[in-house]
Amino acid sequence: MENTGLIIANEPYPNRHFVLNHTLSRMGVLNTIATAYRAEHFPLKHRFDFILADVPCSGEGTFRVTYEHARYRDRKSKARLPEQQKRILLRAFDLLKETGELVYSTCTYNPDENESVVDFLLNNRDAELLSIDLNMKHEPGLREWGKVAYDRAMLRAVRFYPHQLNSAGFFMARIGHRR
Repeated sequence: MENTGLIIANEPYPNRHFVLNHTLSRMGVLNTIATAYRAEHFPLKHRFDFILADVPCSGEGTFRVTYEHARYRDRKSKARLPEQQKRILLRAFDLLKETGELVYSTCTYNPDENESVVDFLLNNRDAELLSIDLNMKHEPGLREWGKVAYDRAMLRAVRFYPHQLNSAGFFMARIGHRR
């Protein structure tokens, strides 16, 4: 953007704003305003051209790079994540201009937090998945998990696995208004 336009960086935890602002300053980014709304309650006063919804998640994709001996722990708070993610994604889509693009991302593998959330959006808004063209190893989104089948468009989402990229694991879906 070369410091043109305006970036709204929404970080709901004000104690993280110092690090956010420091990083923006260090990178020479001058066109950013930091806000502290809960993402699912972000005001519907303005529509955006681009939105990155990097939502809270269980973080399964970071175990390999974060913790040497990490193992999955099933916590009650993780069970609430998909519902929160759905609310955030619906709000993000409602904030998107008709010609805008939205990226939904997590650092987890859990289909309940990835494909299920995006499928929920596709069933509740006039949204479509857009293709993601990348020059790195990735896998398509899942079409089914267990006994649950997802929209065929989920193949346009992408999954990144640590053993293929020597990184953390991620999920991404690029979303626009159905045209």
